[in-house]
Amino acid sequence: QKLSRNHLFSALCVILLTACSDPTSEQKSLNPTPIKYQTPPIVGTSIASFNGPRSNYTVTIGTSEIKVIDNVGNDGDIQLATSIQLLNFSDISINLAIPTKAKTITEVELSALIELYIAYFNRVPDAEGLSYWIDRFKAGMSLNEIGESFYSAAIFYSAQTGYSASLTNNEFVKIIYKNVLGRPNPDQSGLDYWTQRLDNGEATRGTLIHTMLDAAHTYKGDANFGWVAQLIENKTIVSKDFAITKGISYISPSDSITK
Repeated sequence: QKLSRNHLFSALCVILLTACSDPTSEQKSLNPTPIKYQTPPIVGTSIASFNGPRSNYTVTIGTSEIKVIDNVGNDGDIQLATSIQLLNFSDISINLAIPTKAKTITEVELSALIELYIAYFNRVPDAEGLSYWIDRFKAGMSLNEIGESFYSAAIFYSAQTGYSASLTNNEFVKIIYKNVLGRPNPDQSGLDYWTQRLDNGEATRGTLIHTMLDAAHTYKGDANFGWVAQLIENKTIVSKDFAITKGISYISPSDSITK
């Protein structure tokens, strides 16, 4: 049975912009709480938590074990089984499973999900959030439906994102121009065109993003606006390195949004 829009809003907006403390539990991910570190490090079946920031440690991932060395504090040298999927430090977490999960959808689909983070928030995705949306996409959610959820989350975190429920269509389009096209001062004809599509009901704030991204990609190689498509591609490359290759999520929800 489909959830109502309000239920989707409350469940999904928290997931979008915060790192989940346990990737094996969707319920925990809906209610993220600060991780309380203890001494010695806590090692479970899929999660290992450490006392210091990531920069204090050397992490070596081998074929038969994961080795974590504390170079500063008292955590010592820890040998972990390769079944460990998440390393929690005091400032960030490292998702070791997302490189494999990212390969379960196509590169085009993966880039499209990442571009929603860029378009709505002009930020890299956190690994935990991206992992969640990969699962939702594979479960049948369309990019437009995910876009609607992103917009609901943007409203929920208005203090951090700059969106608000009272934002006019014209103001909304200006934000998207800045994030998608790298143009904080849009041309009047373009601004009017996209605003009118929202005013006429031809698009919603959740679906317009995908349309504008598709339009931006058509300028690849263009003498005047080819840089727009290249900018999106560059941001996507950085996003994949941050969220997939390095598997990073910030522990603090506000850090996930602002950093």
